[in-house]
Amino acid sequence: MHMPRHLASNVKVLLAVAAVSFTHAVYAQTERDLQAARSLFNAAVHEEEQKKFERAIEKFRKVQAVKDTAVVRYRVGACLEALGRLDEAAVEYDIVVAKAEAGQRDLSASAGQKASSARQRMPLLTVKLAEPQVETEVRIDDQVLPLQRVGLEQKLNPGRHVVDAVGKGRPPFHAELDLRESSKLEVRISFGGVPSANASQSRAHSSRRDGSHRGPSLQRTAGIVSIVAGSAVIATGFVLLGVREGKISSINALCP
Repeated sequence: MHMPRHLASNVKVLLAVAAVSFTHAVYAQTERDLQAARSLFNAAVHEEEQKKFERAIEKFRKVQAVKDTAVVRYRVGACLEALGRLDEAAVEYDIVVAKAEAGQRDLSASAGQKASSARQRMPLLTVKLAEPQVETEVRIDDQVLPLQRVGLEQKLNPGRHVVDAVGKGRPPFHAELDLRESSKLEVRISFGGVPSANASQSRAHSSRRDGSHRGPSLQRTAGIVSIVAGSAVIATGFVLLGVREGKISSINALCP
């Protein structure tokens, strides 16, 4: 989602003014505290401009501890967004909207648009069980996925994620995912049978654990992966499947 050019320009001016006149936005007990907060804010802005976002966030948070303002929160949100932490960025932008003062309408409008855009760009992952009758615990990034959430879309940040599953009396399942912004992927966990995959605009190869590759490639617009118990690395641009014994298994498209 792109904000209007005039709005983007006004926000840049607002942030620039805030960087210069931060003294007026910060309440401190002593002049020393005030000077330290102003210097820290300017240093954080510099870190952000140098794309050192983690370091910038650390400094902005320290400034926030002195005075929690919409401008500081906006800066934090921008850094989080640049790092791909879209869920956290959206929360910060929501806070900007709540904290913005009467003279910060453009800042508030920009933050509202950015919050909406961040949430829309979060990848969607759906985990389904091929054998729902088997008592199974599913974890995404080591967090248990409640049974009532299995089969439903989960919003995640773009980047690397891990899906693990353990079925009663079944071998463990493990998959590593690399999700891109706005992508959708469905993972079907199977504890038996032949693995098959259909990944978003992807090429898929069956693989031995020693890294050799053999098998058909896929070009698809949907993202569905069904894997036999074992381990896998899955990306919206590349899918690598492997079973526990290292056996070569065929990969079949799930749709024409």
